[in-house]
Amino acid sequence: MTKTPDWDALPNATPVPLRQLLHRCLERDPRRRLQAVGDARVEIEDLLSRGSNGVALEAVTGMARAGPRSRARDRLAWFVAALATLSVGAVVAAWTVWGRRPATPGKVAFDLVTEISSAPNQLTVSPDGTRLTAVITTPGGISLWLRRLDDTAGQALVTTTGGTYYAFWSADSRSLGFFANGKLNKIDVSGGPSEALCDAPLGRGGTWNRDGVILFAASAKGPLFRISAAGGTPLQVTELDAARGERAHLEPTFLPDGRHFIFLVQSNTSEHGILYLGSLDSKERKPLVASDGMGLFAAPDRMLFFRDATLMAQRFDTRRLELQGAPFAIAENIAVNPATGLAGVATSDDGVLAYRPGDTTDRILRWVDRTGRTLGDFGTVDYRSNVAVAPRTDRVVETHLVGGTADLWIADSQRESSSRFTFDSALNDNAVWSPDSEQIVFSSTRDGGVRNLYRKNVSGAEPEEQLLKTDRAKIPTDWSRDGEYLLYTEGPGPWQVWALPLRGARTPIPYLQTTLDVSGARFSPDRRWVAYTANETSIGTEPFRVYVSPFPRGGGKWQVSAPGGPACHPRWRDDGREIFYTNGTSIWAVDVTTTTSGAFTAGIPHKLFDAPVLYAGSAVNAGYDVTPDGQRFVIIAQKTNLTSRNRPIRVILNWQSALEK
Repeated sequence: MTKTPDWDALPNATPVPLRQLLHRCLERDPRRRLQAVGDARVEIEDLLSRGSNGVALEAVTGMARAGPRSRARDRLAWFVAALATLSVGAVVAAWTVWGRRPATPGKVAFDLVTEISSAPNQLTVSPDGTRLTAVITTPGGISLWLRRLDDTAGQALVTTTGGTYYAFWSADSRSLGFFANGKLNKIDVSGGPSEALCDAPLGRGGTWNRDGVILFAASAKGPLFRISAAGGTPLQVTELDAARGERAHLEPTFLPDGRHFIFLVQSNTSEHGILYLGSLDSKERKPLVASDGMGLFAAPDRMLFFRDATLMAQRFDTRRLELQGAPFAIAENIAVNPATGLAGVATSDDGVLAYRPGDTTDRILRWVDRTGRTLGDFGTVDYRSNVAVAPRTDRVVETHLVGGTADLWIADSQRESSSRFTFDSALNDNAVWSPDSEQIVFSSTRDGGVRNLYRKNVSGAEPEEQLLKTDRAKIPTDWSRDGEYLLYTEGPGPWQVWALPLRGARTPIPYLQTTLDVSGARFSPDRRWVAYTANETSIGTEPFRVYVSPFPRGGGKWQVSAPGGPACHPRWRDDGREIFYTNGTSIWAVDVTTTTSGAFTAGIPHKLFDAPVLYAGSAVNAGYDVTPDGQRFVIIAQKTNLTSRNRPIRVILNWQSALEK
């Protein structure tokens, strides 16, 4: 039913010519209605041309003769320009807003179901609120999944076997930026190939303003950079504050002016991250609020941030660039990666909020046999990304992440206890056991923000020892059974394998130095072979597969995992006759034969049991391990079968309407 315009809502001083013109624009009878907005322009220009004596002009503008004629003409010109941008139908809508404020649309919520997500904490919503992206696992690799909110199905916009992550929209909603294959890339959502803009070895978030400037984190450690969306040379924008122990500036988000931005700062001296306000025009910055995750801006005036896994909102004055009032909770149990600050939340400029709920229950450690049958659960901490079984006991060392820090914990399934092993306010993770189960080597960012190697006795009787310090990140992966060597990867760009002698001068020895991205290297029990994960050709162009090469010379390689599919995190049985690996959804085994003359043969891989291995998509962190005899496996599991990786995406339209009541 068509509503009659409320003419009485017009100001009393509204000039008659304007009233007449608006009546003609909104006339119900189409025969009498002004047919085109261009006709309105002609009539107003005619009034302007007759306004040289001031009479007609003042009648149209309603201004007193005392006002400067130039101001009157400016006001009329503004009215002409504004009217010229409207269709006749739009004039009706504009008139309704002017004369009577419409009721605020109510909040509407619904769920979107995707395929299994490889990164549940990665969502985006286009600024115009029409489309959503997520990162999912597909048969071809990791895909950037795109779906219109008014459609019933989505599509894989980009698929790469090396990962497609940290997507972000252009301000006009026509393009997406994302990180893949060690590059910052962009793609037009209407179709066509993606384009690499610059190197970004481990991109950790980006944002794209209306001027075509992209602000991004090129690595998990370091400052923010800017680059034109057309390409060029990246320029550094922020600087790490060494005095505060800052190690990373991550997850930038432009504010509406396109010049200021918020970003997450992580440091070695604080358990939580801090959201800062920065500017493209100045090196100055100021802290806004502590947050365990990325910050977002929701138009017109809300800042969103995180306390643990709870999404918080607080009013933000875009003129003064400061927070006001008290924060309040919007949604709980959000999928947040505390190591990077990335969260499964996205907003649009027109009131769309989307988020993926986190895990419904705590993660646990679970013992299973070779068929996948549960033997027992233990451990109660919230977040694990890597587990390692002690060679001679049932103890398991795992990583517990809180905020921007990580520590190692040792869980004992026999005693049903768990105890903290490291106590430094940095990232302490990626632990490997000594052959006698008395020592642990791990990586830590405690000295300068770069992952260096440390060794510590399990008993805690002696202080920690720094094994190796260089200017590149190092991840320990295995300790040889004879205690002579430690394998570790060094990177990024690409990750390479080194061997560190643990006796004598401890000078690192290069082992696998190729154009491949190599990780997860593990010694065979006799130390004559190394199993590892690598791409077949170059970084990101093929799925990760498991290979074996001889040690120490590293010449030649044999593929162990099944052809065609992804595979990672190899493990040897203690007799050297079987290798295990995961493809992210199940555990596989391969019979192998080696000889002292250097011959190696691998049998046909066969699946042992289904097990969604959390974090198996990471070439560094493994969500499972196996006892030396190959009979029992420890996996990261859920108390329920529902995890954030297969939970639907909750979409809320007009989510702020309830806040205004």
